[in-house]
Amino acid sequence: MTTNHQTVGRSLLPNNERERDTLLNIRQLEKRLRQVIREVDTPFASRHNEYSDVYSEFAGEKNSYEQAFNAEKRRIQQHLQRINQSVRSFSKDVRHLKPDLAMVNKIRNSIEEIEQTIYASKEASRLKYEELIAEERLLSNEVQALNDKIELWSKQRPGQQRSDSVPPSGSARKLDTSNSNLLPEIIEYDGEDKFIDDCIGFLPTKTRDHIQEHEKWYRQFLSISNKRRLALKKWREERNQAKETILHEAEQAHNTLKEIDEAVHRVQAKEQERIRAEKSALLVAWKQERELKQQEIEEEQERIERKKQQDEAKRLAEKEEQKKLVEQIRREREENERIEQEQEARQRRLQQEIRQRTATAAIRKFRERDMNNLEDKIVRDKLQKQEEEARQQRLEAAKYQVSIDYDPQHLYEPTQAWTSRSKTPREVSKDTSAPPIVPRSFKLLEELEAAQKGHHEGSVSWGLEANDDMSLSRWVCMIIGPSRTPYEGRIYTLKVHCNDRYPEELPTVRFQTRINLTGVSANGSVDPKYVSSLRNWNRDMTIHQVLNDIRASMSTKENAKLSQPSEGALYPSQ
Repeated sequence: MTTNHQTVGRSLLPNNERERDTLLNIRQLEKRLRQVIREVDTPFASRHNEYSDVYSEFAGEKNSYEQAFNAEKRRIQQHLQRINQSVRSFSKDVRHLKPDLAMVNKIRNSIEEIEQTIYASKEASRLKYEELIAEERLLSNEVQALNDKIELWSKQRPGQQRSDSVPPSGSARKLDTSNSNLLPEIIEYDGEDKFIDDCIGFLPTKTRDHIQEHEKWYRQFLSISNKRRLALKKWREERNQAKETILHEAEQAHNTLKEIDEAVHRVQAKEQERIRAEKSALLVAWKQERELKQQEIEEEQERIERKKQQDEAKRLAEKEEQKKLVEQIRREREENERIEQEQEARQRRLQQEIRQRTATAAIRKFRERDMNNLEDKIVRDKLQKQEEEARQQRLEAAKYQVSIDYDPQHLYEPTQAWTSRSKTPREVSKDTSAPPIVPRSFKLLEELEAAQKGHHEGSVSWGLEANDDMSLSRWVCMIIGPSRTPYEGRIYTLKVHCNDRYPEELPTVRFQTRINLTGVSANGSVDPKYVSSLRNWNRDMTIHQVLNDIRASMSTKENAKLSQPSEGALYPSQ
């Protein structure tokens, strides 16, 4: 470096031959300048931008390091604060210690919680320290690489070596050259701009602006390097200080925990000793109390045994009295039932006798009426026969007196009107192919007799509404509801009316007791369409069949879910 500047100093001396050589070199270099000017200018701009980006990157890394350091500091402070709170709570519990097992468990839980918090803090700090050590090693390698690169640049450009100190700004160009520690170039050129002018002569491809820009960049680079070195030094100091602080606090916490453990052990020992003494006293008292209780229990058992024997004797006496009372009540009930049965049998016999007398009187009356009708019919038949014989005689007498030109056989044939008119009831009765017709009164008397004799099951019954009803028209019937239906256990009363054309015409049936049943109208009348015997009525049907069909319809599915009115409700009388 000194040799080059001495050469530059000699070049400033007046020498025509050297000037001519320089001019020739300049002319030769001007031709090449046009070819490489773009290649020279572009790297300068790129290099300048590159170092600006490096500076921005360094500043961003510094900010990120500061943020990470602050976050780690806050995390450590939070851990220490949590440990401090746990220790204070534990100290408070120890100061207000009670001889209680729950308090011992609480202290043990507090110690375990403090140990877990300290262990978690140590583990997090250890992981963070490992990361920081790895990062420090990486940064050291990067710094060493950058230093090697800078040294390599210095070796490649020996004429542009700089000191490690930060150069002054452009406004402080005038330096004190009396200092022997300055570079020989600065001492030789008194730190003025003529050094740059002399360098331009040796760098024909560079302008003054390029050299000043390079000098400015180099000054910034040195400043950034110094700041980075100071930041790393400060970061290491802060890291070491934080590490020492954490270790000191952890040691204090460990010592506190040891003291707490010792205090807890002492308290537990005292508590166990006290508990053993209390247990011994309680055991002695319990043994005494057990002996007293055993005596009391034996006395109580004897008393209970005596009382049990007395109660047993009393219970046997009461049981004998109850048996006697029950036997007396049973005999009285049997006697009452026997008397009631006799009264019911006597009443049934009286009713049956009354019905028999009524039926006998009605039968006698109907027989007399039928005999009178039969006698009248015989008289009418005789008169009709006499009239027919007289008419035949008149016809026989008249047929010989009249002269007829028509077919004689045709005259002898009776007309259709005469045949139908001359057919008497007796001739109809002589037809053996038709079954005999039972009169109305006899059929109703048969049904009354069947009801009185009980020729049916007990679910239905029927009888005359009034004993003085000689026409046997008004009947009162009863139906007991079938089991497992809404009608179970209910008794329904019906009225049946048989008109004068019965059994040619079906009877009319009407409920007196209210019922919700298909085919029963709002006033209780039964629709014949819903009862098979009424729907298919003939003279062989009976009132008993009608009642059975109505009871069977109560068990159908369509009537199984119908809600029924209250029991005993009646339809309005008509």
